[in-house]
Amino acid sequence: MTGNIKLSDNNKELSSFFTLFSKPIVFLSIIGIISIVIRLFYFPSDIPLVHDALNYFWYSIDLSITGEFPRVNPDIPTTKLFQYPNNGWPIFVSVFFSLTDSSNFIELMNLQRIISITSSIITIIPLYLLCRKFFTKKLSVIGVGIFSLHPLVIQNSLLGITEPLFILLGTICILFFLSRDYKIIIISFVVAALFTMVRYEGLIIFIPMSIIFIFRFRNSGKIILKYLLLASIFILILLPMAYLRTETIGHDGILSNVLGGTNYFVNATTQQSLSSNENSPIFSGIINFIKFSGMLSLPYLIFLIPYGFFKCIKKKNSENFTLIFISITMSLVAFYAYSRDIQEIRYLLILMPILSVISLYSIQKLFIFIKKDLIIIFLIFVILIISSLIYLEFTKIDYEYENDAYQFSKIVYEKTNIINQYTEDQYLRPVIAEFSNEFPKEKKDLPSPIKILSIVNFESIIQFIEVHEDDGLEYIVVDETSSKTEFLQEIYNNEKKYPFLEKIYDSSNSKYKVKLFWINYSNIEEGKDYNE
Repeated sequence: MTGNIKLSDNNKELSSFFTLFSKPIVFLSIIGIISIVIRLFYFPSDIPLVHDALNYFWYSIDLSITGEFPRVNPDIPTTKLFQYPNNGWPIFVSVFFSLTDSSNFIELMNLQRIISITSSIITIIPLYLLCRKFFTKKLSVIGVGIFSLHPLVIQNSLLGITEPLFILLGTICILFFLSRDYKIIIISFVVAALFTMVRYEGLIIFIPMSIIFIFRFRNSGKIILKYLLLASIFILILLPMAYLRTETIGHDGILSNVLGGTNYFVNATTQQSLSSNENSPIFSGIINFIKFSGMLSLPYLIFLIPYGFFKCIKKKNSENFTLIFISITMSLVAFYAYSRDIQEIRYLLILMPILSVISLYSIQKLFIFIKKDLIIIFLIFVILIISSLIYLEFTKIDYEYENDAYQFSKIVYEKTNIINQYTEDQYLRPVIAEFSNEFPKEKKDLPSPIKILSIVNFESIIQFIEVHEDDGLEYIVVDETSSKTEFLQEIYNNEKKYPFLEKIYDSSNSKYKVKLFWINYSNIEEGKDYNE
């Protein structure tokens, strides 16, 4: 009798456990925690920001110090980096910089990365609500997992750049726009304006939103007045930022960039024969779009997207039409970037929330065949996590190698203010903060950056040195991966054949294999016979 009561109690406890575990809030919390853990595992805590992320960092630092938008001053060359149009992200980051008292530039760069990661994780909430407009709670939880555990989304969130905030705002915009409440739709146009501030390409979302709104509410009263109000709100929010950008960088950074891109594409295509020239923008756009779409579909979307798109198109309703129309429109932005042969996957990442929703049609089909919902959900998440981790491991950045490259940049900076272009020279840009007496400080007050000389169109090291001797060139860097430049690779492999190059550093014990040579101009004649 006692045993039966005990067994009954255990069954109740087990039932309560599964009831709790099946609640969306529990699943979403677990997804959030797993997503954070994975990102922190791959977090590059000792590596400085580079490329676009570094430019955003300098902008955020200047804004947090002065409280004014950085200006492009022709008399101060270092301010030219502020000429980019997408300042919504660094403005957002500057708020957090102004709230911290850290004087360590690596810590501040890591803060920028953490803000980026946080934006990516927060996207879980609006994405779940977006999925709920199409599917059940259980399926919606899976949709969140498809997005937040995707390896390319994870990798991008670690870079400290615009996409995580851009994707977050884009998801919120679509979520609110699908509402039937006019007041909430108004908010969606407000968010669309903020979306455009983060990346000017976001302006294009105004087109499908306008068309869909008019189509959806064409039979309601005062549709024209309602739309004009939405359009006015969108424009009025963007106007102050457009004015500030015009005052600080010389153009509005929104419409000017969109029109500039359009003019470039039209001029480039009309100057070439599209039917025969494989270098035409359209041909490049198609090839690159297919290539990066294939990359985005790995490791698991490739199995979910085809049937999902078929069902989404087949199931005709305004919500599905909205997803398809917006995804096509935003794909045009990626196509334009790829037509210019820009080799970056991030232009397609804005589609990930929509693709996550569409993928659920395939998962829904699986639920119909197999009735064990919790088991299916558990297995799906195991597959998502394992496939994502395998992908991340195969494509991860070697942080030891990157750190070695960064440490080497310090050696170069201490030796000279001018150097040849080499594989990992991107670290010569952030290293100036390392040599500043104090930090943070405005970009113009930091030590001057090293001048990096292009090695393109040179046939020999002798020719390169003679051209730049009057510029004060004293050192040459060659590394193991200089294979694209034959004469640099030859120096690395056969340094004794160059008596005018005296090796002063060799990173033979580091992962980044690089050598630094001092140019002995008095012996340069001895090397001419061999090189010529």
